Amino acid sequence: MSTKLETDARPALRAAWFRVWPAQALSALPTGDRLPESGWHRRHRWICAVLWIHVLLVPLYGAFQSEPLSHALLEGALLPGALAALAAHHRFRRTLRSILATAGLIASSAALVHLSGGLIEMHFHFLVVVVLVSLYQTWQPFLIGLVAVLLHHGVVGTLTPHAVYNHPAAIEHPWAYGALHAGFVLALGLICLATWRLNESALAGERQAREDLERLSYDLAAAQQIAGVGSWDWSSSNDQVWWSRQMYRIAGVSTELQPSISLFLDLVHHEDRDEVTAALQGALEGVGHPDVRCRLVRPDGDIRIIHCRAGAVTDLGDHLRAVGTCQDITDQARLEHEIEYRAHHDPLTGLPNRTRFLHLVGEATSAPSTSGEQAFVLCLDLDDFKTVNDTLGHSIGDRLLIEVADRLQSVVRPGDVTARLGGDEFAVLLDRATPDLAHTIATRLLATLESPFTTGGNHLVVRASLGVASTARGADPEQLLQHADIALYAAKAQAPGTAALFDPQMLTRVTERANLESELASAIAEGELVVHYQPLFDLHHGVLRDVEALVRWQHPRRGLLGPGEFIPLAEETGLICELGRYVLDRALTEVGALSRTLERRIGVSVNVATQQLGGDLVAQVPRALARSGVRAQDLTLEITESTLMDPMKGEITALRQLRDQGVKIAIDDFGTGYSSLAYLRQLPIDRLKIDRAFVQELDGGDSDDALVATIISLASTLGLDTVAEGIESARQVERLIGLGCVHGQGFHLARPAPLEDLHAHFLLREPASN
Repeated sequence: MSTKLETDARPALRAAWFRVWPAQALSALPTGDRLPESGWHRRHRWICAVLWIHVLLVPLYGAFQSEPLSHALLEGALLPGALAALAAHHRFRRTLRSILATAGLIASSAALVHLSGGLIEMHFHFLVVVVLVSLYQTWQPFLIGLVAVLLHHGVVGTLTPHAVYNHPAAIEHPWAYGALHAGFVLALGLICLATWRLNESALAGERQAREDLERLSYDLAAAQQIAGVGSWDWSSSNDQVWWSRQMYRIAGVSTELQPSISLFLDLVHHEDRDEVTAALQGALEGVGHPDVRCRLVRPDGDIRIIHCRAGAVTDLGDHLRAVGTCQDITDQARLEHEIEYRAHHDPLTGLPNRTRFLHLVGEATSAPSTSGEQAFVLCLDLDDFKTVNDTLGHSIGDRLLIEVADRLQSVVRPGDVTARLGGDEFAVLLDRATPDLAHTIATRLLATLESPFTTGGNHLVVRASLGVASTARGADPEQLLQHADIALYAAKAQAPGTAALFDPQMLTRVTERANLESELASAIAEGELVVHYQPLFDLHHGVLRDVEALVRWQHPRRGLLGPGEFIPLAEETGLICELGRYVLDRALTEVGALSRTLERRIGVSVNVATQQLGGDLVAQVPRALARSGVRAQDLTLEITESTLMDPMKGEITALRQLRDQGVKIAIDDFGTGYSSLAYLRQLPIDRLKIDRAFVQELDGGDSDDALVATIISLASTLGLDTVAEGIESARQVERLIGLGCVHGQGFHLARPAPLEDLHAHFLLREPASN
């Protein structure tokens, strides 16, 4: 079956082969007209020169053959000369010129054969002409040459054999000899075509290679221009230097200049020239691979930063050459410098930042110490700078910081370093200083800020606190800065606007404070906070009226801590709101439970921080009251007077909303905040609590009663209740009753204690009327 299939497929395959082979045959032939213009003109000049030689020599040959000179000139010079003259005419297209030159050579060949009397050897001249015109690599002259030879031998040889052949056999059988000559001509033509085709392939390959090379060269030049990279080559054998076009651009010189090593070195900045010279010499000697950065000063004065790389290679003649590249990295270097600068400098003041400052401190502390000198670090912080930003805006605050930086720099020594650590905190490094000098400079730094600043039309008075730390060489920079920072906050705590020198006890206190801060957060959740209650009595009847809730911390290691040891810390860390919420819930829960047990009303006062007024206290109070069962009118919220010196609108609104709920409002420690009558009238309050400092003065003479009497009178005028705090003697009770004070509390009456410990007070006293 397979044999039958093969038999059926043969006609189809044969038909396909007959369709394909002509195309394959044509593809094997040369295409023609592929010579470049310069190559064609060069060949045409040579062929025309050969034609003119024939125009001169063929007539002479005819004369040598005893032909009349006129006949020799007419046959060997007239037509070939005319054709040669036309072939040399530049106005003709090259195809026509090549045909004219070919016709001239064919005419010369025919003349030679005729003038020689048909000498058989002269027929080879036709073969030479066919080979010669094939150099045009154009089909028209080549085919004309072949056809002319065939016509000459076939037609002329048959009609007039004696004019073509001098051989008896050829004269007798001109067709046979014509066919023989035609075979030689065709064979030679095929050889010429093969040579022609191979030459075209070689030219096409060369042309493609040249185009690829040109394209690669263009791409390389474009890539070098984009990347700013120029290449160079230096031959040691003849001291010849080559530059790429981009290299000229980098150097900023004309491409008409002959490049040289001296030209390049003259452009290198004089401070970098020795290093570059050594690198080039090393490259030429094959020592490593030099890699240097240098500055190049162009003829127009522009300075560029370049990155040079080089290496040694050996050419075909075993000559050592140095090759390399130069890349213009000016923009990159500037960007790197800008990044480096921003990474180590404050963007506002231009001073070194914390990272840079610590690095410089490390360098200073690692240097050898001489004559007892040390490195000192001074930390300086503006007091109440936040007020400037809040009242005048951050733009004024920024301008103030810039002026502060300028003043600080004007005080320190030229070799000292002033830095901005962040916010309104600055630092100064005094390298190689004595304690006395450090104290003097610290005093100057504080003094230079005392003069008012005029910023944006505002006259600002700025004060600062300062901490000083010193150490022997080799100390840790972070630790040294930490010590100065600790001393700074110690100065703020003691007296703002002063300086303090670090001592180890400060670190101990700070460590304890940090530990206490971390423990306070968990103390609320773990129930370590307890509430004690300070009874509040009716001074006239001795009846317990209310209790004041006072928070204590039952610390697992330090025992029972009073509020003075952790309330300020809670206010600074933001825990005061959570702590206040805990105390309110705990106090109301415990008082509500006792009220139900005793079946009597018990009023309770709870201290509230101003931060709570800005929070959710208004929503928190009714929820706590509902959970505990305590009535709103039995709850009094106490606000310290000093915290309401300049009450915000939101705080006053919160107090009014709480009072609208039925809650009473009291001002604690009254008399310490310098309140005005107008200030008291705008606050929604029910009670004034006279500060214990004024109550203590009642143990003196009658003149000491004036202030307390004024407060009681003021409260009566405003319709407010009064409570005297800190009663510690019977005399104070008598004096307060005489002055008209109704309520009081203090150690003389009862000490703060857990609510269950005060149970007896509620049982022994008459219950207050509801």
